Amino acid sequence: MALAQVNADNARLFGSDDDYVAVADLDAAFTAPESISAAAPAPFVEVGWIHPDGFTLTPTDEVAKLKGFQGGRVVRTAITSSETSFAFQMLESTALSLGLALSRGDATTTGGVTKSTLKGARQIEKRQFLLGLFDGDVKWLLHIPHGEITERQEITIGREEITGYNVTVEIIGDYFLYSQGDDALKAS
Repeated sequence: MALAQVNADNARLFGSDDDYVAVADLDAAFTAPESISAAAPAPFVEVGWIHPDGFTLTPTDEVAKLKGFQGGRVVRTAITSSETSFAFQMLESTALSLGLALSRGDATTTGGVTKSTLKGARQIEKRQFLLGLFDGDVKWLLHIPHGEITERQEITIGREEITGYNVTVEIIGDYFLYSQGDDALKAS
């Protein structure tokens, strides 16, 4: 029996010091890169440290099984809903992370004390996102031109773990993967 063709060089392990999640306004200009760098290009702003679990990219499809009368067997299938989201946890408490996770409003500073308005009822936060992923000489850049933060999870404030801000981003429309140094993904 022949062994399957396998190549361990195609197994990706991201999470380098250079990986990042960055955000920009929806109308910010994005130019496709000629090379992928370890820093988010302006006007994108990196959110800082990310939880060690990284992020999850979740394609979700709902499929209807259409059956025939004879025997009740599946004759066709149809996708009735198809969407993609990604989720991550920010580990830095900044104006950006509070804005994304808690819809931080106005902030004023008086005598060294800053008062931030945190919305009791949040709004959907619409942004562009860039995810920079690096595995040695292999570099990936995911560009999400339209992402909407639709869900926030609980925030644990304690002394045995870093306070983190969990968000889920619904990807609206197509998104793009730019890769460099990854021969397995080259166009044929």
